[in-house]
Amino acid sequence: MRRATIVGMLALSACGFGGLSGGPFGRGGDKQADAAAWTDCVNQAAAHFDDGKSDPAGIAQNVQRHCAPLYQRLTQTVVGEHYTSAGRADTAALMKDNELKQITAAILTYRASGH
Repeated sequence: MRRATIVGMLALSACGFGGLSGGPFGRGGDKQADAAAWTDCVNQAAAHFDDGKSDPAGIAQNVQRHCAPLYQRLTQTVVGEHYTSAGRADTAALMKDNELKQITAAILTYRASGH
């Protein structure tokens, strides 16, 4: 439960968590639900792929591929909350940049929890 909370907080902080609407350009997604779905996927995939010995960054790449559709949906929801094209572009770049960092943090948290 602790690792789910930590990864969820990471995901929501990267999203600039605020309201739950999709904004004027979004698909009307629910950011909280999208973040929770992606967090659950990351936690389950981390448990599946982590052998406790391999490089966390390498494992994160496997987890990223496994959970990509959910992160793409979350990104679309978050990007859609911005009114300007520059805001949408900056947010999309930030989301892309932070994805592997958040997954690697989840793997390290999973390991630290004694699994």
